[in-house]
Amino acid sequence: SNVLVDGETVLLLGVDERLGQVAAKFNLRDCLPTRLRGTEGLLLGPALADRASLTLTTPTASQPVPVLGRIDCDAARTINAGAFVAGPLAATEALAGRPGRPDAIAVKAKSGVNRAALTEAIDKVVNGRGFVGSPTLLADQAKTAVGALQQGASVMVALALVVGGFCVFNTMSMTALERRRELATLRAIGGTRRALLRGFLAEMALTGLLGSAVGIGLGALAGRQMIAQVPAVIIDTVGVQPTFVLSRGLVLVAFAVGTLVTVGAAFLPARSAVSVEPVEAMRSEGPVESPIIERRASLAAVVVGVALFVGGAFFSVASDIGSVNLSAFAPIILGSLIAQYGARAPIARFAGRIAGRFGTSGQLASASIARAPRRTWATVTAVTVAVITVVAMGGMIENQATTIVGPFESMADSDVWVATGDTSVIPVNIRFGHEVLDQVAAVDGVAKVFGGQAAYTTIGRERVLLEGFEGPSNAPEFAALSDATQRRVLDTTLPPVATVTSAFASRQNVKQGDVLTLPPPSGRLRLPIIEVVEVVAPTQSGIVGISLKTLEESYGRLGYTFIEAMAEPGISPETLVQRVAAALKDSPTPAFVSTGHESYLGAKASVSQSTQIIGAMEAAVVLGTALALGNALLISVIERCREIGIIRAIGTTRRQLRNMILIESLAIGITGLAVGVAQGLVQHRVGDEAVQTLLNAKIDYAFTFKPMVQVTIAIVLASLLAALLPAMRAARTNVIETIGYE
Repeated sequence: SNVLVDGETVLLLGVDERLGQVAAKFNLRDCLPTRLRGTEGLLLGPALADRASLTLTTPTASQPVPVLGRIDCDAARTINAGAFVAGPLAATEALAGRPGRPDAIAVKAKSGVNRAALTEAIDKVVNGRGFVGSPTLLADQAKTAVGALQQGASVMVALALVVGGFCVFNTMSMTALERRRELATLRAIGGTRRALLRGFLAEMALTGLLGSAVGIGLGALAGRQMIAQVPAVIIDTVGVQPTFVLSRGLVLVAFAVGTLVTVGAAFLPARSAVSVEPVEAMRSEGPVESPIIERRASLAAVVVGVALFVGGAFFSVASDIGSVNLSAFAPIILGSLIAQYGARAPIARFAGRIAGRFGTSGQLASASIARAPRRTWATVTAVTVAVITVVAMGGMIENQATTIVGPFESMADSDVWVATGDTSVIPVNIRFGHEVLDQVAAVDGVAKVFGGQAAYTTIGRERVLLEGFEGPSNAPEFAALSDATQRRVLDTTLPPVATVTSAFASRQNVKQGDVLTLPPPSGRLRLPIIEVVEVVAPTQSGIVGISLKTLEESYGRLGYTFIEAMAEPGISPETLVQRVAAALKDSPTPAFVSTGHESYLGAKASVSQSTQIIGAMEAAVVLGTALALGNALLISVIERCREIGIIRAIGTTRRQLRNMILIESLAIGITGLAVGVAQGLVQHRVGDEAVQTLLNAKIDYAFTFKPMVQVTIAIVLASLLAALLPAMRAARTNVIETIGYE
């Protein structure tokens, strides 16, 4: 149970001494301090500061409790991130006001007993008062709760790997350029192309392993920071504070993926490098790319790529099977990459034309782009991926936020909200006693007051938000109901009924008119569903709405997690908030008092906070693109070392050379921006369909300029920053040294 310890929400953990016999990982016996302070009291988890006593606040009471000591071990740190207090089961049940009512029973089967038969036998004993199944249920529910975030992050990881692959491609091109005479010498003395290619790829495999090792270390540091920033609304959905765990399997996968991407990206430039004839490569400077081959677009690749892109997009948007998910991006992204590879020569020519419009320096930049269409294609594609990422993901996030936040506007219709949590979370953990409602009702200026309660429960195998209402609430899922449904839910003189959101109806395969079976501790409860409402819930599993009386009587959860108050005429919400806050200042359960508008803004902020991880990954992809662009420009400067020396000798100024590199970078960035925006708009539409399927709720698609403005600014800045170092190197060219460059 979640309780307050000196005002901080922590987990109250009651442990039966037999638990270690059936669940070894939760055996805290070895974690106990050597000497206890007494015989009665609680043990503190490792995340809590040691003290002699604490004030424990539950929905039923607030009381001082002695502390036996503080435990600190690996097993303890994995439980709610160490933020818990623990004690014997009977004692903690009494403190929580629920004597004789454990939350879970762990069972270990005798040797040779059939697990399915045992589960069926136990289910008969439980008789609908709870869920009987695998201990992995909570893990499965947690995966469902973060499913949308996980899939979005997976797409971002794939895109980041694509950008990284193009970084490797350009780096390998630089390596081949710098070592062309070495390769020619090895070929001349008998080295075979196959042997040289193997050497190149082995070198890149080692580079990939090293890069993966560094990436794993940095990723672990970033992961620990990100897990600490997980929005509270997601934590409540999961039920416990998540902790960062880096498994051996994931480390091995990271090494394998990093190495394979590196070797795969290096293959094409490595093969081209070892294919150059020794006579050609022995020249002090020579083209690494074949101009005859590179000037022709591969029509087959373009056709295949466009077919994959268009087919994937059409299937995702037009499909009626309702199974589109974020994996729909795979054929679209693959098709995009294949088509752009086939059109590498036209892409390079387009970038060259853009550069050529910027005077003399632009003409020099255009010549550089024309000499290396493959390198230009690789860099443009890296920019394109970044643009697609920001436009598609940014548009999806904007549409999701608008769709999810829209129903929360009803909260502003209540003058005052009093909750057991701040405005950024759904209050589910701590409850007010009924006396708090009376205190609010007695405040001068309150015309009407009623309470409600939100809690998570398991229905089937899903962790579902269950809400009970006492009056005409402005909570989104209740306000969206028809007037007749609202009156029927609140009418406690008639048999109880239920309402559900579309996400719940879809996942549980129920509809209006069906009978919903709930498993409260008091026994199986069957309620007719009288309305299915289209409201996006914070959990993918959806929301069930019932009367507060039914919730309290069936689940034994007395009290309120939120209270709404309406002001008398002439009393402003701000004035009433001050009066209610003053009346509740000594409440043992902290009361967060706000106006309805403030509560709405808090809910809106919590939705935005849930997307910050995706936003951080977008920034990482853009930074990777800047690295790829800077790498490509550096290759250009090295490749044209003698050429730069000659044009410097005939009067070209340092400023013109710097401008040449800046223009080349901007031309590539603008080309990638143009190609990426068009594809990003398509993927934005596909992404909305995927998220709609994932959340089992309608996401309203709307075209939005904001991501395009953001990515335009980001790409222009990245292009300028990426060009700084190559531009300075070109401007510092020593004429004598470069003319004699070998």
